[in-house]
Amino acid sequence: MTPTVLTDRGVRLGPRQQVAVTDPTVASVSNEPEAESSGPGWLRRHRFSVTVIAFYVALGVTAYWHVLSDSSGRLVSTATGDPSQMAWFFGWTAHALATGHNPFFSSAANAPYGLNLAQMTSTPLLGVLFAPLTLLVGPTVSVNACFALAMPASAASAYLVLRRWKIWAPAAALGG
Repeated sequence: MTPTVLTDRGVRLGPRQQVAVTDPTVASVSNEPEAESSGPGWLRRHRFSVTVIAFYVALGVTAYWHVLSDSSGRLVSTATGDPSQMAWFFGWTAHALATGHNPFFSSAANAPYGLNLAQMTSTPLLGVLFAPLTLLVGPTVSVNACFALAMPASAASAYLVLRRWKIWAPAAALGG
């Protein structure tokens, strides 16, 4: 009876096969190309996730369609309240970045004393991220796009966290 040798991966080797002993601290060199993460195999493996995230985006666009259809003339809410304040903050942040002003202080509001925007809920990161869109089409469109993307981004993040925790994919999709 010939002895059977198991490798560290549980592969059985016959009596004539040899095992190459390598130092585990040295990286193995192979002539085979590494697997590409962006090839067609990636899309095939992640088809369900891509479909779920596309569904979230479609749901977000549907929920905000009344605003997105006339985005430059409408805001998510009435002329007062948080959305109009957020539109002003988006406009100020884009203007401050384009002209080299301080985005955390404005003398345009509360004149002549100015306004410390770092102490307000001004969402400066969103203002910076949406500054190119704000400079291109205006703060109202930029705020509407931000609101329309917020729901799909939140749902996709929850879905990806649940999938990372190895939750069943359909349950994770409902959890998102």
